[in-house]
Amino acid sequence: MSEETNVIDEGLGRLRDAVGALEGEIERLQGDFRSRQQGFERRAEKLRTEILESDAVKQLEELRDRASRQFEQKLGELLTSLKIASKDDVRRIDRRLRELNRKLKNLDEDPPKDEAAA
Repeated sequence: MSEETNVIDEGLGRLRDAVGALEGEIERLQGDFRSRQQGFERRAEKLRTEILESDAVKQLEELRDRASRQFEQKLGELLTSLKIASKDDVRRIDRRLRELNRKLKNLDEDPPKDEAAA
């Protein structure tokens, strides 16, 4: 029985050693993975920065801005030629109407002095 116990104890010891070694290897691999992941993230961020700062991207952004301005200008010209109010025109008219309505309301609330005396 003692010999069987020794064999079992020895087997359990080897198993514990193997588990310990596997846990150490897993921790090492996880550390290696994190290190590589951080390296990839740094490289990706560097590439992103280089791309965004490249002359080609800057030229594309300038072209996009210029095209957008030209489109808005041409749309404004089209709306004007068709006698259609633009969004800014509608806002300006709306603002003026609210102002006039406010003045009319004030006139209704405060009758002229000639009528008040009569």
